[in-house]
Amino acid sequence: MNSRREEFQHRVSLAEKHRVLKQVDLSMPWQRLEKIPHTHPRIEQHIDEYAYAAEAVDNLIDAYQKGFIRITVIDRDSFELEFLHVQIKEEKLGHLCEVGVFQENIKRSLWGERSAATYLQTTAFGVEGGLEAHESFRSSKEIVRVYIDTARLEQCRDIFLDPECLAVTPEEYPHAFLVYDGIPRETIVSAERVRLNTSERPTIDMSDWPTDEEVEAEVKNQRDRLKNFLQKI
Repeated sequence: MNSRREEFQHRVSLAEKHRVLKQVDLSMPWQRLEKIPHTHPRIEQHIDEYAYAAEAVDNLIDAYQKGFIRITVIDRDSFELEFLHVQIKEEKLGHLCEVGVFQENIKRSLWGERSAATYLQTTAFGVEGGLEAHESFRSSKEIVRVYIDTARLEQCRDIFLDPECLAVTPEEYPHAFLVYDGIPRETIVSAERVRLNTSERPTIDMSDWPTDEEVEAEVKNQRDRLKNFLQKI
């Protein structure tokens, strides 16, 4: 069975084949903006939300060790995650949207809504729309990739991991992020309109699909592994 990491790399390879129709330079003069701090997001989690996959347990441990999250143990089976500001190594971050959304948002001084999160990713574009069958883009064959200057964004917003990339879509860790309070227009430096590659579909190799007994044993192993880790915090 293909690993989740291989699934992510497959999405990246598909994104590389998307045809770029138009590129636009959107850079603006930069004047340092006042940073809007945001309360660190907190969510309560259960061990079984991670024990189903080794990748999810790997992600949780790695994110904790790198200082992306803080963990508070609640009881023997649950814990609280506090998401901390992430230092991004990439010079640019990406955002995917439909053409109409781009045309409307790029006219504004703030991309996104102050009351909601805006989702970002590394510019390999293997998160969400990198797979052309993703629900958000099924109705369109063209999307827009928006590029954000990471250094500028970090000066005015806290950047957090997207919580879902830890366990819900563990193959996307550590490539998925979010910010609150919108993205200031001055941090957006370019965009490109691309046509999705619809000729190639991902395949799932089920030749070595595990048995129910193997799955149960692996979940138990991962649950024990995670419990041992939490006990040491």
